[in-house]
Amino acid sequence: MTLDAQNSSPVNYSCTCPYAAKNCNCKHMAAVMYQFEAQYHQEQVKESIGNNFLEPYGFESNLVPFLDAHPDIELEIVSGGLFTQNNRIGDFPHMAVANEQIHQMYSVEFGTAYNNLITDGSLVLNSLDAAIGFGLLRDQLPQTQWIHVAQDLQNAFYQQGRSLSDVTLYEEVATKYGLDGGQIKTAFIEAQKTTTMHPDFKRAMELGAQSFPTFVLEKDGQYYDMRSQGDTVEAMENCLSRVTG
Repeated sequence: MTLDAQNSSPVNYSCTCPYAAKNCNCKHMAAVMYQFEAQYHQEQVKESIGNNFLEPYGFESNLVPFLDAHPDIELEIVSGGLFTQNNRIGDFPHMAVANEQIHQMYSVEFGTAYNNLITDGSLVLNSLDAAIGFGLLRDQLPQTQWIHVAQDLQNAFYQQGRSLSDVTLYEEVATKYGLDGGQIKTAFIEAQKTTTMHPDFKRAMELGAQSFPTFVLEKDGQYYDMRSQGDTVEAMENCLSRVTG
């Protein structure tokens, strides 16, 4: 299987399998195309990190009261897939600056254990593991609890300095929400063996996510950036009013 591309667009691809020999697009082409799109998205996001990347930690302090005021909004939370190249946390020296910005914006604190991770620099960041763990919990819980599960996982990382690749973390969170922690643990370990690209990452690409966090509203098939006027509850309320008329 070979693929030639220019910028973000494939210009030629071919495969030597029997199905492709019939001038048909085969499953091998589809798999490579999917991986190509995912890789391009990853590179685009990484290019934007220096300017508009902020960890999603802290944003929920405004998002939760906004959602509480609008229980009619059907919520979807997906993992963006920022770190899929076995990056170490030390590979991103901008994080200390970004964390200070987050502190100023949301008045949240970062735990000593997390700051120690940045100083040490050796922790491997793995968005796939985080997506697997969150996805398993999300799939077994009602929508009203998704944001709180996300908060718990963020606090585990940004406060306690725990790795989001640690299966025991998801086991503990599952138990907290009344789920079978052992079942979640087993499912997580099995998914790690077989999952190479999480469906959430494709969904994030479909939504056009280029920075984190991204908060969009879908109405009548159109998507609106709810953070276009700012991150405050008031700004999001104003954006919602404009969208809904």
